[in-house]
Amino acid sequence: MEQVWCAERAWASAMSIKFEDPANTVVGNKRHHQFIARLRKAGKHATVVVGYASSMCSPRSLSEARCYEVGLKGDLKFAQDEWEEARVLYEEGGRIAGELGGGEVSEVS
Repeated sequence: MEQVWCAERAWASAMSIKFEDPANTVVGNKRHHQFIARLRKAGKHATVVVGYASSMCSPRSLSEARCYEVGLKGDLKFAQDEWEEARVLYEEGGRIAGELGGGEVSEVS
């Protein structure tokens, strides 16, 4: 559970930097590096959560954790202006969320 808390804290820190001044998300701004570092850290913690979920949780919980992970990683790619990778991650998150909403949860790769 600590990993989820750490991921949320890192994401919240990134959003705080972003909303302090939107210029903080512009490449070259001195706070941009910190913004990206916080998003990257959130994604790493989410990956650990998926690892735990894969060995200890139900398929539904694993799908929820995976959806959370790809969402955070999509945010990172979007912030890094890696549009195609962000789109792929967001689509994967949407697919997983659709499966969760429809009640059809199977093994998610």
